[in-house]
Formats: sequence, C-alpha cells, structure tokens
Amino acid sequence: MLNLMDEYGITRLEGEDEAYRLAELYVKSGAIPKNFRFDAAHIAVASINRLDCILSYNFKHINRLKTKILTEKVNRAEGYGITAICTAKEVLDDEQYNEE
Repeated sequence: MLNLMDEYGITRLEGEDEAYRLAELYVKSGAIPKNFRFDAAHIAVASINRLDCILSYNFKHINRLKTKILTEKVNRAEGYGITAICTAKEVLDDEQYNEE
C-alpha cells in the first residue's frame, strides 16, 4: 500500500499533537475502544485536516453507527466539521450515480 502512495502521488498526512488529543477525546467519549487508539488517530488525523471522508472496511471500530455519531459529536464540540466514514463502494456508487 505504501508503494502505491508514491506511485499515485497520494499525500500522507502526519499525526500531530492535536490529532492525538482529538483521538483521546474519541476514546473518552466511547466512540473507539481504548485498546484501539490507532483507529481513533486515523479518524482524528482526517478530521484535523478537514477531509470530507474516511474510507474504511473496519466495521469493528471505525465504520459503525456508534463511532460515526460520537466522533461527529466530539468534532463539533472541538470546532471541526464532519468527516464522513464510509466504504469505498459507497463513494464509487455515488460517483457513478452522479454521472448518469
């Protein structure tokens, strides 16, 4: 996967202190279990960089309703917008629908 990032010129976002702080708020809110802080950091990095969405097939800790609701709540309280959590299929299906 890392090689594909170079091949396709995909930007790698670095974690910052703010991302780790936000990730801890996700854990404290119950959005992400404490043993899966890396998943919380994934969402936090996307949120502080104001990305529109995260594509994830991790239905255990990231792409689930509870996580979506609670991370949105934390993001709003901390002054960040909504970073949607969805699967690639949802995004691709939407793009195909818009082209018709």
